[in-house]
Amino acid sequence: MMEPATLASASTDVVGRRLSRLIWVLALVITVTALGTVSVPWTFSTAALRDEVAAQIRQATGLATISQGRAVFAVLPQPHIKLDQVSFVDPSGALRIDADYFKGNLRILPLIVGRLEIASATLLKPRLVIDLDENPMPADSAIGRAAEAKPETTEAAAADTARLGTVSLVNGTARLKTKFAASDVIVDDIDMTLDWRNLSAPASLTGKARVRGEFGDVAAWVAEPAELLRGGRSEMTLDIKTDVLTLTTNGILSAAPKPEYSGHLRATSQALPRLLELIGYPIPRTSALSRFRLASDARLNAEGMSFSNLNLRLAGSDFEGSLAIETGDQKPLLSGTLATDLLTLDPFFAHFQKIISDDGQWNHEPLDLRALTTANLDIRVSASRARLAHFEMQDTALSLLTHANRIDLSLAEAKAYRGLVKARASLAIGQDGVDLHATSSVTDLDVGALSWDAVGLPELTGLASGTANLEADGLNLADFLQHLDGKLQLNVKQGDVRGIDLARTLHPAQNGEAPQTPDTRATRVPYDHAQLGLKILKGTAEVEQGLADGPGGHLLLSGSATLPDRKLDLRAVILPAVPDDPISKSAQDRNILIKGAWDHPLIAPAP
Repeated sequence: MMEPATLASASTDVVGRRLSRLIWVLALVITVTALGTVSVPWTFSTAALRDEVAAQIRQATGLATISQGRAVFAVLPQPHIKLDQVSFVDPSGALRIDADYFKGNLRILPLIVGRLEIASATLLKPRLVIDLDENPMPADSAIGRAAEAKPETTEAAAADTARLGTVSLVNGTARLKTKFAASDVIVDDIDMTLDWRNLSAPASLTGKARVRGEFGDVAAWVAEPAELLRGGRSEMTLDIKTDVLTLTTNGILSAAPKPEYSGHLRATSQALPRLLELIGYPIPRTSALSRFRLASDARLNAEGMSFSNLNLRLAGSDFEGSLAIETGDQKPLLSGTLATDLLTLDPFFAHFQKIISDDGQWNHEPLDLRALTTANLDIRVSASRARLAHFEMQDTALSLLTHANRIDLSLAEAKAYRGLVKARASLAIGQDGVDLHATSSVTDLDVGALSWDAVGLPELTGLASGTANLEADGLNLADFLQHLDGKLQLNVKQGDVRGIDLARTLHPAQNGEAPQTPDTRATRVPYDHAQLGLKILKGTAEVEQGLADGPGGHLLLSGSATLPDRKLDLRAVILPAVPDDPISKSAQDRNILIKGAWDHPLIAPAP
């Protein structure tokens, strides 16, 4: 049996709980009643509600509000207002927002004393037009007054107390206009929130959007936006994550004397060709050029961007150095100096590697040089080693310059196969195709090592020096060879050639035996010196000078090679080394014909 004290205590707890509930309900009723009472002017007057909202937005941002639809005030579940078919317009025309509706959540305490104060706002399907070259903040708004106030003054301190709030854009679009872009930038599927509670507080922008078909998440933070408005500086961070780009940067944003950002930047991409296509600079889509990684100190302003202390991984190579992008009236200029231990050139020439078509003829596909003409380039690269296919060079100095429709590619100097190589090519792109002018020189090149890398066997050995001057024009490689003109001079010393048996050729068949075709499988013929001079006209190379001297005899070469057909029509005259030798006398002026396709020529004594 319970004690009377226990019963009394239980009864008191029940009464206490019921009293608390009653007080809470009464407070809620009083609050709702009060809210309903103070909201009567806006509930029964659409015009009053619109005017109050317009006044608040005008006071905070300077934007004029135009509402063509319904205006609704509601207390529950949270006091809010809603305007249908609403527009916000900057008087200067720098910013215009048209939305299906505007919903503003209200602060309760100001509402109780009869004042509307919007804490947060949501715009459904907003359509923004923003001129990035103009200033959309009038001086008589809260933001405008903060911008006009001088730093660290009582006016600035007073202006910074102004309350703002948060604004959410739901399923919106934006058209960005600037004189620095050839066309407007369209951003759609915008779902973002701008959080700036008061002028002295940091501001953040978070959410997602789509640009030219690519979705991305954005997170930006500015520590002191009010200081920026006054021409000062502020820390900021920016993170962008999309399928084609991941970018993170933190640094200092300055407003004066000109807007500028400086900080550390990291960026990676798994789809570089797609990324460049999105910003208007398409390049051929090759898998080797798809990935890049960049880490750098960066500086950005209206004149362009610069990257210092740069670490860049691209096309399998790691670069250090600096880059700069300068904006121009027609094309930007990308310039820079880069250094790498190993430069892999294959990815940059992947589009041109198919020299022979599937039908066995020269490639007729049009040359695609768009990637080199979308911007002006001035790139200098030094590499301890440079590799293209099976060929390798050391201490390589390369430069690439483009302007308008002209391309200059220069190999200032490189060590290769124990010798030196220099080369330069200039291309002018016109409506009728490409004009090519090229020069090159080699000094003391180890031909045996080059032959080994080229075909896997030392077909020819010796030290080669020479020059080449070539000109061509056309739409494709086949056209180039059809219209090729120029000269080539080559001197080779102290080597041998594989595949020609001079002994059998010099000594005719004995005892009535039939003449024998030279054995070209394993023989090697040494020589002391060889010279070759070619004059090329419309794709046909005529031998102007062809001779070789060696202990086994002398060789004189004449004839021609047609490059478009890849055919040889050559005659070699072989003289014995000792003309008075009785065995060799009958072999004097021995002729050999080299005819047919140059990858499988017929080599036989002349009739």
